[in-house]
Amino acid sequence: MSRPAGHEAGNDAGTIHAWDELARLAGVLDALMDMSMGSGMTVGEFDGFVAAVAVCPDTVPPSEWLVEVWGPEPEFEHPGDADATLRALLGHYNRVARVLAEAPETYSSVFDMDADVTEVWWDGWVEGFDRGMRLRPKSWEPMLRNGASDASMALDLLYGLCRLVQGGDCPGLTEAIADDIDRLANNLIPHFVIWLNAWKNGTETGGKNEPETWTMPGELKLHGIRADAGEPCPCGSGRVYGRCCALH
Repeated sequence: MSRPAGHEAGNDAGTIHAWDELARLAGVLDALMDMSMGSGMTVGEFDGFVAAVAVCPDTVPPSEWLVEVWGPEPEFEHPGDADATLRALLGHYNRVARVLAEAPETYSSVFDMDADVTEVWWDGWVEGFDRGMRLRPKSWEPMLRNGASDASMALDLLYGLCRLVQGGDCPGLTEAIADDIDRLANNLIPHFVIWLNAWKNGTETGGKNEPETWTMPGELKLHGIRADAGEPCPCGSGRVYGRCCALH
């Protein structure tokens, strides 16, 4: 498991997320990967993914984006595992959404670090952001059409980082430029997110931010969870499992 890091040397990621919260999230994502749910994400990838969901011009509800993280029919050994997983995933998203709404200037990205804590990797974050954008691919087009805005520039540069990470065609990219990108990306990415967030919330034109957070666990149904028929349903409905999600 790689260690999560703040976006700058010396910047504690706990400015948004406490380290124990990141550790719990890492454990949850590792467990999902071990159970072969979804396609697997590191903490850095998931942070990029939820950043894209949070700043997407159109709302993407958890019932949709969670499928990308844990697959279409998650199965847990115990309802408590499902509850802990949902709390960790929604908790991370809500903290990102809240800081972008209430104090966007304090936003920082969470990147993966190598085991020796000597190198920060932005690649996974960018891949996660790309996966988040693919949930609503057409929603980003109005940003790109407004070429004069900070958001348009940020999105164009993020697309470029995605192509670079995925080995796509990057005309004019020399080794020296690639080295500069690698050196600067960790510090630039948080600013890109802030600019995209300003576009979404209309603050570029004087609009007002409102946090788009999600409560837990009642508004989501978790299908395929193994629980005893007489136990409370993990979806939070208040009914027993045998008369709730077990029927679906």
